[in-house]
Order: sequence, then C-alpha cells, then structure tokens
Amino acid sequence: MKIGILATGITPDELLDDFGSYADMLRELLLPEIADVSFETYDVRDGVFPIAASDCDAWLITGSKFSAYEDLPWIHRLKALIRQIWESQRPMVGICFGHQIVAEALGGRVEQSANGWGVGLHRYQMVGPWPSRSGGGQAGGCRGRGLVGILSLRGAGLWRSHSDDTGPSGVFAGL
Repeated sequence: MKIGILATGITPDELLDDFGSYADMLRELLLPEIADVSFETYDVRDGVFPIAASDCDAWLITGSKFSAYEDLPWIHRLKALIRQIWESQRPMVGICFGHQIVAEALGGRVEQSANGWGVGLHRYQMVGPWPSRSGGGQAGGCRGRGLVGILSLRGAGLWRSHSDDTGPSGVFAGL
C-alpha cells in the first residue's frame, strides 16, 4: 500500500530536530501498524502536488498553521485535489487543518469562531480503542494492541476556535 502524505504545515523549528516533520511523525506512527506500506510526501505549501489522485492508495492531510478558508493558491489547488481523491473513492484522513480543508472542499464551511483564541489548562477525554506506539502490551490496565476505554489528558493549550459545517456530503472524519 502506498500512502500519500499531503504536508500542509511544518513542525515549529524548536521541535523539528527532536520530533521531525508532521509527515515524519505520521510515518513513524503508521510504519509498525501497516504491513508492506510505503509513503510519498508532497509539500503542497510549496506547490508540490501529485499528478493524480490515483498516485497513492490512500491519503493523509497534515495539520497546518494556516486556515482552510484562507485565499491562498496552494489551498485552492489542494481543495481541487481533495475533490479528485473523494471522487476516486480512495481513503482520506485529515488531521486538524486536514479535516477542515476536507470539509471545505466537499461543500462544507469552516470559519473563524466569534470566540477567538483560547489559552489555558484543558482536560481532554478520549474514548478508545487507541493504538499504542509499541503495538502491544498493556497500558493503564488496557489489553490488546493499544488503549481501550477512556484516556484522560490534561495540559496547557493554545488554540484558535473555528466552526465547521460538513456540508452536503455529511461526512466528517478527522483528528
């Protein structure tokens, strides 16, 4: 299986040496989980796009500091590619900015929320199953390949609120 990574952002400079790019992190996360997989990264911010949706078997769209509603040439081109991927019925997953631009490309609407920016401590509660990086063992009393149940995290956050409408496709799948 060949997975195309549409890189829409880059890890901040102060984190890049320790963690790699967003595309690097996705490869590291997925390599142990999928047999016979290869990756091709396209830095769409710099105008590097695949020739066709059929160039890869599945697609991942990374996070970005940009907003899906910004009027930038590469964002318009990415939306056109997303529609081609959708029409080709290839699997596609968007992460943060990625799911927002999928919604926009397929007829939804993403806009800046009137609530503006948020900052402070936040508690996140996720319901599994969630794969572990090691792919085995038990974590927090959970069995199997990863976490099953509820995982609570607490930490500082800085985010810009947005409002998403999935549009006529009615599909909203992102991280």
